[in-house]
Amino acid sequence: THAAAARLAPGAVVTLAGEVKTIRKTRTWNAVGRLTGTDLRQAQEAILLSAHIDHVGNGRGQAPAGGDNIYNGADDDASGSVAVLELAGAIAGGPRPRRTIVFAWFGSEESGGAGSRYFADRPVVPLDAIVVYDIQDESGRTASPRPFPFSSTVDPREYAALLQRRLSPPAIAYKALGAMDEPQWRAWLAESRERFGIRFLSVVGRPTSGIRYPLPLARAIRIAAGPASGLTVGAVVIAERHTESRSEAARLLAKGLEGCAYFISQTVYHAPPTEALLRDYLRDCRGAGIAPRRVVLTFAPCGREKTFAFLRWLGVNIPAGTERAILGAARPLEKSIEICRDNLRRILEHPYAAEVPLGVNVESVSINRDEIDASIELFHALREVMAGR
Repeated sequence: THAAAARLAPGAVVTLAGEVKTIRKTRTWNAVGRLTGTDLRQAQEAILLSAHIDHVGNGRGQAPAGGDNIYNGADDDASGSVAVLELAGAIAGGPRPRRTIVFAWFGSEESGGAGSRYFADRPVVPLDAIVVYDIQDESGRTASPRPFPFSSTVDPREYAALLQRRLSPPAIAYKALGAMDEPQWRAWLAESRERFGIRFLSVVGRPTSGIRYPLPLARAIRIAAGPASGLTVGAVVIAERHTESRSEAARLLAKGLEGCAYFISQTVYHAPPTEALLRDYLRDCRGAGIAPRRVVLTFAPCGREKTFAFLRWLGVNIPAGTERAILGAARPLEKSIEICRDNLRRILEHPYAAEVPLGVNVESVSINRDEIDASIELFHALREVMAGR
């Protein structure tokens, strides 16, 4: 005890003895489903319906006479598991409730509650929306060689519609304008609404500047945000473009007046440009007498040199010291998550954070499994930062 230690004479030698136990690692799994509530405020509250899907198994020692040593699990907890499953079917088949309902089946309950503890530490991801990007080549944007070869993808509207059918959160579809003219753009918008059911659309400009296109970005945004479209329209914000000679804050203000309801940023790995942009954006909004639009800040985990090369090719500002700190760490992805978390905290500590609506978007720019998995860990880390504001 502390009292006994305080009575020890200076230089006294203390011998401690104890038993060293080997930690045995094992695997378990949970099954979790979520039905998002319909009420915007009450959907943030969740009702948890749960059971556990394991049972003790075989007992140890001699079986009783005329019997066996099997612990039959019908009541503990097959009946509970079936009850939750039936409730899930009944609730999903009826009118959707105002509050979010989470259905969870935990593993390893009888052997220490590992499944339920894991769930408590990492609750089901409370997504507000899923961003579906429209991938373009962008080779004309920079003279630097592309680190990865470009390959075309499916129409983002198809994937967004699939996600909306299978998941609760809405999908935000990106669309790169390319060489579209106004009639083509109007037809694309009509098809997006009628065939794919798109409700949220982020309009992306062209990667190459100095070229005259048939449909200006500002005009495309005004058309998409018109009352006939039924769309909530957003755009891209790049903090690194905010300089003394070119104000990204003024561009946000103009796009907001053209109809943008939100902005999603490029990946943030250096906080100061974003801090300066948000400060000046709030100043310009006050001067114009309008409310700031929501700004969603994007973060991405990175643990490989080639992934950093791709981010830099995309135009992301990554300080050399930041890259060295991550790649030189024993666990690069953990260091990357730590830096992203610190950048978000730094961005949020300014007065503008009380007036500019801010959100967080976590993306994975890699095809490597560990970096993809790290995006989930990053989501939880940034969610804690946002919850602690």
